[in-house]
Amino acid sequence: LTESPGTFVKTLLGLDQLHRHEDVTLVINFVLMAANRDALLPMVRLVAARWPRAILNVSFVFASSDVVPTALVPRYADVLPQLFAALTEATALKVDVRGFDSMCGIPLCLVPAAARPALLGEIPEDYDQGEFVHPSACDGCALRQRCYGLRASYRDLHGDGELRAVVSS
Repeated sequence: LTESPGTFVKTLLGLDQLHRHEDVTLVINFVLMAANRDALLPMVRLVAARWPRAILNVSFVFASSDVVPTALVPRYADVLPQLFAALTEATALKVDVRGFDSMCGIPLCLVPAAARPALLGEIPEDYDQGEFVHPSACDGCALRQRCYGLRASYRDLHGDGELRAVVSS
């Protein structure tokens, strides 16, 4: 993905070294984007086979004018099938997948109920300094106070029509 020859193999070897130390909590971050959505399921399988104690943290790419081109930011609907398949496989393989309770996650209404973090703290007002929005679809959502909502940059790029209020958490 980085188009830098040899870095993937070096990364694998580095993760192998970290995983050898049982006192190290290994968290592998997978940034889900248009270019790698089909790599998430193989990544779950790789984590299960190679680093079974690791946590796989799934983040969602966000548009940033100076770093991330908008072409890499897919609609949620375009990556949810791959995410759901990966989460199903992760459950079967006992891979600990996290990341849905962070600013880098996706809106919780789009996360399968079984994958939502059980204990979510309330997010203080203005914690995000205006980076996120809660469109009208979030009104009445049971997860509203515990979900960051939608990044404003995502809304500007793809709109907010994919969100649906969760009626019970």
